[in-house]
Amino acid sequence: MATSHSTLDLTRYLADVLSIRPEDFEVEVLRGSYTNLAARATFKQPITLPSSFRYENPVQTVILKVAKPFMHVLPSYAVPMSRQSVEARALRIFRGEELEGVTKVLARSQPLKVPELVFHDTSSNVIWMTDLGRSRILSDHILNGPPQQATIETLGTTLGRFFGGLFNNTKNPSSDTTRSLADSRHLMEFLTSQTERVVDELPGGVTPEIAALLGRMRSALDRESHPEQCLGMVDLWPGSVLIDDNGECGLVDWEHFGLTDPGTDLGMFVGHLHLLTLHDGAPEGAAASTTTFISTFASSYFEANPGISAYFERRFLIAHGRSLICGTNVFAETFLESTKIRAIKAGLSCLQAAGEQGGAGVTYDALVELPPDIKRGVDRFLAPRDEESRVVPPIS
Repeated sequence: MATSHSTLDLTRYLADVLSIRPEDFEVEVLRGSYTNLAARATFKQPITLPSSFRYENPVQTVILKVAKPFMHVLPSYAVPMSRQSVEARALRIFRGEELEGVTKVLARSQPLKVPELVFHDTSSNVIWMTDLGRSRILSDHILNGPPQQATIETLGTTLGRFFGGLFNNTKNPSSDTTRSLADSRHLMEFLTSQTERVVDELPGGVTPEIAALLGRMRSALDRESHPEQCLGMVDLWPGSVLIDDNGECGLVDWEHFGLTDPGTDLGMFVGHLHLLTLHDGAPEGAAASTTTFISTFASSYFEANPGISAYFERRFLIAHGRSLICGTNVFAETFLESTKIRAIKAGLSCLQAAGEQGGAGVTYDALVELPPDIKRGVDRFLAPRDEESRVVPPIS
């Protein structure tokens, strides 16, 4: 079986693997796939899968993710094929095959769902997983008609509890645990280079001051030591979160699961969300919904994983700034040029506020010029300070 797949290839692939007729099912390529081609297969009748799959439940729909040695949306950019094995292992972990504490975190975060691994076809580079149903990613859920406040608060609480529990339960994982998980440096290099490319397009070019901030970002994300290591999604952004019509959510795309630190994962997630508060043409209430989500997410997160260190703050601000800049690519077709520049300037302010490694801590003056909604959200992830002494009170 050839390893290059289009919709037609997947139809042939499924017919061959399952020994069924193409007219007995439909294949739908899913929108929003970045790293891999993703598709939904829907069968006219529930089918029993081959015994070699070792998956006993009949299925009527299944999600297929096809990996190639390059990014699906950017074929010129090579990505490791090992990402499929990483995702397969991550789904096994959440199914309870190892790291029991992670399974308990997911159980305490219901109704949050993670897909089940159905089968990993290593010969054709296809992962089969359960279908979480027809859903929208979190950003579309907010932008396509702001949801009810109770719904957005519930989503924020559920996801905050999950990630707080995940990071808290996977602190300082052993080398045996991380050996076959993702190496985040590859993704960090891609995001860093994309951020630098966006800034290069600024009117007036890259000044020495901006170049120094980009160097700070690259040094921090590529080469700094990680005293607060844990396991996480690494590529955590609103596209990782699916919301169905009932307001229940799922987390998908675990191919980068591996070593990270809480500040970096959360900074990336919140930075992408803050772009929604700048979105041109967003419906009335979208910015307020985003702010409410971030607030409830932060409260729930810190209940599950209390404490904010100077290291966390710095990593959060750098990842947040990078995402504000790099994330403008996601909205390239909808952001006005003036909006894009606002986002870039906000991102640079966060990089400036992060300060130097081993320095005096957050430079608050650099955050003053942030758009109000973004500043409020950032403040939720910085330790409370006495405004006169700037001393960090103890975190209980």
